[in-house]
Amino acid sequence: MAYLSKGKKIDLFNLASELRIDVTSHDKIIDLHDKITKSTFFKDNEQFVKDAFNNIVDERKKLEEAEVKKVETEKQRLAEERAFELEKLRLQNRNSTAITANTSPIDTNPMRFDLKTVLPTFNPDTDDMTLFLTIFERQMKFLNVSTDYWVSYLIGVLPSDIGKLIAREPEEMFKNYTHVRTILLQRFKLTADRFRILFSRHQKRDHSTWKDFFFELRTYFEGWLSELEISSFDKLKELIIADQIKKKCPPEYKNHYLDIWETLNDPVTLAEKLDLYENIKSPYQKVIKNPKSQEWYKPKFPRNAGSQNLKNSQFTKFEKTDSSSTHKNTISNSRNMLSRNVDNSVYCYGCGYPGFIKSKCPKCSPKKDGAHVNAIQVFTCFTLPVALLDIEVYEAT
Repeated sequence: MAYLSKGKKIDLFNLASELRIDVTSHDKIIDLHDKITKSTFFKDNEQFVKDAFNNIVDERKKLEEAEVKKVETEKQRLAEERAFELEKLRLQNRNSTAITANTSPIDTNPMRFDLKTVLPTFNPDTDDMTLFLTIFERQMKFLNVSTDYWVSYLIGVLPSDIGKLIAREPEEMFKNYTHVRTILLQRFKLTADRFRILFSRHQKRDHSTWKDFFFELRTYFEGWLSELEISSFDKLKELIIADQIKKKCPPEYKNHYLDIWETLNDPVTLAEKLDLYENIKSPYQKVIKNPKSQEWYKPKFPRNAGSQNLKNSQFTKFEKTDSSSTHKNTISNSRNMLSRNVDNSVYCYGCGYPGFIKSKCPKCSPKKDGAHVNAIQVFTCFTLPVALLDIEVYEAT
């Protein structure tokens, strides 16, 4: 029975299966050995069991050797394939070097791409330079363009005035994309207040979808929060309240705190500063209202809409008399009333009388005797449209 110790557990397990002995996978080597030796078939046919066990061991060894040979063969095949690929790459590199040496310098120039077809047009007023440069860099990497030519492509997709800004850089820094990128971010990076304005006033374009509109709003909102370093709900709440307070402030308050206006995002601090400015503001500073452009049209006399006392008023009362002095006084009073309302910039160039030109001047061009004069209460023409005019005509004597 010593030959049973030469095999492995799997050999004993297979032998027990061949002898129809009940075993389990949890049985140890000693358990398998005891079940095999104590079986009735083993006691009656020990030599047969020995030969069967040796065959099981030999078959296992053959399978193990075949598996080892298979692994070695696979390793050898992989090594040969790797050597073949290396030799292939070496030959290709040698051929490409020879072709490059024989070609002209013109053929070595990189391939040109029209990036305007794959990149959106940059608008300095509404677009974020950081997002634009990120899209540009991803396109350059996708097209496998060398970084030495990135600045050349970037100038081609930017507006002409921004391209001139890059062209002003020294020649040794012109090909340095990192340096150019830093300059553009310093010049065109949107501030927190600009992001806020874009978020609150942005409108959907006609040719865009609502999903595009959502992404644009989210970009502006996240840019606003990122610039102000808003990272919690409490800070966001304070920012929204402070923004509402700023919207209600008069322009003079904002101008007073213009240097720190964007950083005043704490509603308590903002309210304290606004109260302080309102308390120290000079009491003599008054808001100047626009003066009324036309003051002369106001009625300077009592309005009468047809009262019976109109004829008894001091402005419409005339004594019916044949005296020429009364008639002259009436005309003189009418002219004096007219002179109060006419433009004082008009003067008679004959005698200097205000309110009349020479041809109409009562001094330089008096009326002929015997002419009929109509005395009209001129001041009534400047009252409200709904009024009653009492006109009395006298004949010259």
